[in-house]
Amino acid sequence: TETVFMNLVRGAGISGLSGVPAKRGDIIRPLLSCSRAEIEAYCRENGLSYVTDSTNLSDEYTRNKLRLNILPLLRKMNPSLDEAVARTSSVMRDADSYLDYISNNELNKCKSEHGYSCKKLLKLDKAVLSYAVKNIIEEAEAPLDSRHIELVVSAMRDGGSVDLGCGYRAVCAQGILRITDRGEGIALDSVLPDKISDLKRLSFSEYIQKETKDKSGKVNRKFLKNCIPCDIITVDTMIRTRRPGDAFTDPRRGVTKTLKKLFNELKIPREKRDNIPLIANGSTVLWIQGIGASKQAMIPDDYDGDVYLV
Repeated sequence: TETVFMNLVRGAGISGLSGVPAKRGDIIRPLLSCSRAEIEAYCRENGLSYVTDSTNLSDEYTRNKLRLNILPLLRKMNPSLDEAVARTSSVMRDADSYLDYISNNELNKCKSEHGYSCKKLLKLDKAVLSYAVKNIIEEAEAPLDSRHIELVVSAMRDGGSVDLGCGYRAVCAQGILRITDRGEGIALDSVLPDKISDLKRLSFSEYIQKETKDKSGKVNRKFLKNCIPCDIITVDTMIRTRRPGDAFTDPRRGVTKTLKKLFNELKIPREKRDNIPLIANGSTVLWIQGIGASKQAMIPDDYDGDVYLV
């Protein structure tokens, strides 16, 4: 009863109003349906002693405020309050279980190679959609809050990302929803200009070529080392820091090296290496701050698409 009312005050949904389940995973609560009075009577009859936590007598805590001040008033209104709450919670648990089942079935249909199709998810009934997003976040073991669900649904419509906390983000890019963690990075297409002010998407033909051509009409490659063609960006292209297996191909010589070897050759201090931003597609590094773009991210002189200017 206390848990249900605490969740209600906090604005919980169906899951929160389901109360404490008798069984959750490996945890079983066999006395959950027994009242305090019944348990105390059993202890008296069988000569069992018990301890009352002294903090139970203080209304300093939210649960105790309910226990000592609110619930006694409600029990005067309805002496069978606990049974009534138990019945409501049972109905809520059934509804919760059903929506969870339906949403998981729909998730299987919305799954893609890199995550979940935003277009398919947004066609779901609102209640099923909320459960689907909840299950996606829980599957990634990311922190879950009811406001996160609303924000993720909004990002699915408009694109972008949502900070879930503890290094996790819900990223909606190129019509795909996926959860990333701190070690994985942030999807490049989900980064908003106000989040990383140095990242810009530009028309190469209208701007970059004007700024980088010398008197002979040739493109000065120095000015292009921080440009990446947008057409090589996929949902797997991430802004992150280095991780094992990363490799960078020199744009001039075409030689591929691990980042460890490259950083050693450039004499980059070890304490700085884990904080250097880079853009990578899997383990293929496309750009490194202070070094520039790799061979895979080189822009041809006749390129006529959009570029990221980092």
